[in-house]
Amino acid sequence: MAWNVFSLLIALSSCIKTINLLKVNTSFGIIVDLVVQVFYDTLAFLGFYSMWLFYFCIVRALLGSNVDTKAYPQAGEAIASFMTEYRNSVGDITPPKYEFWVQEGITNNGFMIFLNQLYFIWFQVFMNIVLLNFLIAIIS
Repeated sequence: MAWNVFSLLIALSSCIKTINLLKVNTSFGIIVDLVVQVFYDTLAFLGFYSMWLFYFCIVRALLGSNVDTKAYPQAGEAIASFMTEYRNSVGDITPPKYEFWVQEGITNNGFMIFLNQLYFIWFQVFMNIVLLNFLIAIIS
């Protein structure tokens, strides 16, 4: 474990040193400066985006939607939910599962299934169309 962390730190340090060496060349220096500026410009957006992902994870849990935890066998349900929402937000769409509401004896299950589907459509529109277009506008 310690060896892996040490190797990761060495690789990260090498990457930073290489980027600094690329600044010596005029044409590479401009590209490096632009990439660094885009990174700083998107930091606020990434915080906002993560906040909305966290919010949609909570809403999905409150609506009783199940998350496929088989895709992340070592992670808990909260991490699997966050990763599923992240994958949905970048276009790898996994529709919500609502086995809980399909069971016998639960009242108002049709309304809750409708709310789950409405949530899913709202999530796709907001995260994929609205926020990713903001990201494009920030980078431009």
